[in-house]
This record gives sequence, C-alpha cells and structure tokens, in this order.
Amino acid sequence: MRLKIIAVNAFVVAVVGLLAFLLCRASILGAVSKPEQLQVQAKRAAEGAASRVQLEAREAERWLAQKADETATPDVLDLATPAARGEAATLRADRILGEMRASPAFARSMPTLVAILDASGRVVGRNGSSLQRGEDFAGRDASLKTLLASGGSGSDIWADKDRFVTSYVSIRKQGKVVGALLSARPLTDVLTRAAEDTTGLPVAVTFSGDASAITKSAGADVAMDTALGGSGKDLVASVARDGQAAVAPNEAGYLAIVPLMAFGDGHHGVLALQHPSSLVADPGSLAWPALAALAVGLVLAMIAGWLLGSYISRPINELEEGLLSILNGQTDRRFELQHAELGGLAFRIDQLLNEFMGLEEDTTDAEGRSSKPPTAANFSEAMAVDATAIDPQRMALLTGMNDAQYFDWLYREYIAAKERLGQPTGHVTSEAFSARIRGMEQEASASHGRRIRYTVEVRGQEVTLLAVPVAG
Repeated sequence: MRLKIIAVNAFVVAVVGLLAFLLCRASILGAVSKPEQLQVQAKRAAEGAASRVQLEAREAERWLAQKADETATPDVLDLATPAARGEAATLRADRILGEMRASPAFARSMPTLVAILDASGRVVGRNGSSLQRGEDFAGRDASLKTLLASGGSGSDIWADKDRFVTSYVSIRKQGKVVGALLSARPLTDVLTRAAEDTTGLPVAVTFSGDASAITKSAGADVAMDTALGGSGKDLVASVARDGQAAVAPNEAGYLAIVPLMAFGDGHHGVLALQHPSSLVADPGSLAWPALAALAVGLVLAMIAGWLLGSYISRPINELEEGLLSILNGQTDRRFELQHAELGGLAFRIDQLLNEFMGLEEDTTDAEGRSSKPPTAANFSEAMAVDATAIDPQRMALLTGMNDAQYFDWLYREYIAAKERLGQPTGHVTSEAFSARIRGMEQEASASHGRRIRYTVEVRGQEVTLLAVPVAG
C-alpha cells in the first residue's frame, strides 16, 4: 500500500517537475538568444565602453588645463639653460603626477607619464627621470603637432612603441603657445576600467592602418584577436572610414566596433567589443532551480506517501488480523477501531458478526449504564440490572445453576425467544453463543465488582440480554 501511494505521488511530481523544467528552460533560451536584440545589445555595450574611454580622456584634458594655467608651469620654459629647464620640468612633472595620484579621477587608471614639451614638441622634462629629454613627441602624434601650432587640447592613442592614452594641453604665456603639458595612461588599464564600469565584457582597441596592433582589456582572450582578423579587419577599416558603429556575427557571438572620434583625427582608432551569443552566460543554468524544486517535491511526496500509507494500512491490517482470528475460532473477537475513515466500517463488521452469531450488541458502558438515550423504556431496561427487578424464581434459577447448565439454559431460552418472533437461528451455534456470553460476563463483572449472569427478555420485536448481579 505504502509503496503504491509513494510511487503514484512520485510519478506525478516527477512528470510535473520535469515539464516545468523543460518549459522554463525553453522560455529562458528563447528570451536570451534573440539575434536582433543581441546585436542591439552589442552595439550599445561597445558605444558605452567607447564613450567611457573618450570621456576619461576629456576629463584628463580639463585637469591638465588647470595645471598648465598655473604660473609655475610656463615658468619652467623660461629658464636660461637646457639643463636648468630639464631639472625644473622634472620637478614640476613630479609634482603634477603626485596631485594626479591623489585625485579620485585617476584612482583606477593612474598616469605613468607626465611630461612638459617645448614649442617644437620635444620633451623638456618628464617625471621621475632625465630620460627622454629632447625626444620628439610631436613627430609621433600629428594632432599634438597641430595643437602646438594653434593651441587648445587633445587626446590620442599611441600604439607604435608604448601603448598609451595620451592627453595634452597647450602651455601659453602672454597669449603665445610656448609648449605643452602631456600625461599618458597605459591603454590596457584604461580599457579594463571602461569594461568593468560599463558592460563587463572584454574590449580592445585597434587601428585602421594596422589591425595587428591590438590592445585588450584584462580578461580578453585570443578569441578577440581571431574576431578582428579576416573579415573583422575590413570591418575595422570601414568603421574608421565612415565613422559609424557596426556589428558583425562570429563564432563566439557578435563583434561590435565603434569609432573613437575624440582621438586624433577621428578616423584612425576604433574600439571593439566581443558580445556573447546570449544575454546570459549560461542560460540553461537558470532553469536548474526547477530541478531542485523537483527533488524537494519528490522527497515530500515520499514522506507524505509513507504517512498516508501508514494511516490507511494500519487499520486494514488490524481488521485483517481480527477477521483471521475469528475464522480460527476466536468468535468473541470484536473491533474497537478509532479511525476517521475506517472506524465506521469496523463498527458495521462488529454488527454483522453479532447478527451472524445471534448476539445483541452490549450497549452498556464500563459502569453498566445504557448508552441509549434515557427514554422511559431505556430507563426501565437500565433498572433491570438490579436483582430486585428480577422474578425471585428466575433469580434462584440463575444462582443455583452451574456454568454448564447456565449456558445451556440461556442458549435454549435465546433460541426459543428468537423463534417465537420468527427470526432465523440456524447461524447461531451453542459454542459461539457461550463464548460471547463469557466475554460479556467478564467485562460486566469487572465493571460491577460482582458476579454477573444474563437472562433473556423479549421487548417488542427484539430479544434482549439483561445483566443480573448474582451471589457467588
């Protein structure tokens, strides 16, 4: 019984749980793997990262412009000798770099180079070292050369030898451009910060003239190099030329490329972002909680099935054992089963057994009181247990007979009463009748504390057994 209930419940829970898992998984995969939506997402993510890179460059320009306007900066270029100008420029660059390191704006992509240039674009001095003095920075950056001629500010990406994001502003004295103040931050740090603060996806910067010069953010793998090779190279050139973002599918997902219009001439460097083929890294894993719920449901179904099976099988086993003992000769066996569903069945079985054996159900409680409502008839019946209400001759007869005579006499009286009422008696055997009477007498004697015997009376169309206290 228990195993059948558990198996049925577990099967239902398993079917419903697996169906829920498959439906959830299919819905999730469909929701996160739409090509049109993924292309839009890839383009927006690339534009966000590119905007962050260019915005930080503009912020660096504004910060440097404040330092270039301070009197101490152009004064460096007024010293008489190159050595004096170099030492003063190094000291000034060190001071500016220290202030940049203390600024929250550069907390995660700290400049590693601050240099002061003369009007020709050559290094007068840089931070922390006398190296690179006299090096021609304007020769490696055309937009820097233009700035020295007309003034203003600008930014570019240097990828020839050292890969930096450089920002520079002109230094003026008496309205005339006398030099430039420059800072450079490692390109990898800039890209990593942009990726972390926007999409979290790997990004890279490459160039229309040299697609092999790729700088990637931390966490990017060789898949980015592969995506930018072949047809990706042509896409880089197209985006740099037209100044319009583009998205192309590849084996790993979607490659989005955005021009970096704020750097150099705006038609040179581009930012590339590799977007996965799904909005979720592992969409199938989102449905795993449904399987966890299925496992919990199976456990609960087994527990509930075991409890329900026990609740039903226990009284059934008790009824089966009782009926088997009755078949084996224990005819006075009855069922006192307290059960919400099967208690009524046990009561009807007791009634059926009494009918087959020709016995009336004992309606008295443990103290000999009738369990029927106290009508006048029932009240007189309850009084009949008193010896004073019994015919003295019958009392003497009950007292004077031995057990064998008593049981034989009571059986014959009971059968005769039944026959007078026209009721069947063929199913009532002397042995079963006597065994039942003995059990009833033992229970009644224990309740009254006196010896009890029974007598037969006919009341209407019923044959009633009355308990009578006797001496002995």
